Amino acid sequence: MNHKLVTIFMVTSSLLLPLSSFSAETLPAEETETDKSPWLFTPLVSSAPKFGTSIGAMGAYLHAFDEESPTSTFGLMAQYSNSESLMGAAFGRT
Repeated sequence: MNHKLVTIFMVTSSLLLPLSSFSAETLPAEETETDKSPWLFTPLVSSAPKFGTSIGAMGAYLHAFDEESPTSTFGLMAQYSNSESLMGAAFGRT
């Protein structure tokens, strides 16, 4: 039963995730740079022989320290698999 739930989640998220890329095109023309959110959230779905099938989420904060430097990213991710493994990570890119 658990395997069917994970399969349904994977199929649903793979169908709905591409739709989120169209939202930027439908934003009002009067939106400015300051109206954009610095937060990034995404679901994570994977399948590997060692950990099994897993689902989770990732969240990150994007920040530009100055106009000349590339945008810095700081985030966290967590996944839980059907083999009862819990994986997590913290990351940063400056």
